[in-house]
Amino acid sequence: TTLEAAAMGTPALTTDFTGFGRYLIESGIHADRFSGIHILRRARRSDAETLKDLSDFLFDFSNFTHTERHRDAARARRVAELADWKFFIWHYLEAHNAALDQVKF
Repeated sequence: TTLEAAAMGTPALTTDFTGFGRYLIESGIHADRFSGIHILRRARRSDAETLKDLSDFLFDFSNFTHTERHRDAARARRVAELADWKFFIWHYLEAHNAALDQVKF
């Protein structure tokens, strides 16, 4: 997964259709060129726009210098640390309890 790749220091690409991608967008974490986890915008975009963005990203990424690749990998690790359950557990419990409230026994 994107998160597992990032935890290993491997930059990753995801989309704004994934929960993790949406979380990163909403939190502003992916805001720069060396974010570690790169998000391809797909929502409300044509296939042609998405393919152009993907092509541009791959071209730029393949031209990163040695230093830029290391910076991106380090940022990927830092982003992965933010996804620790100690930060997310409350959101899970809130969603779980909301679902239970919807069940009629």
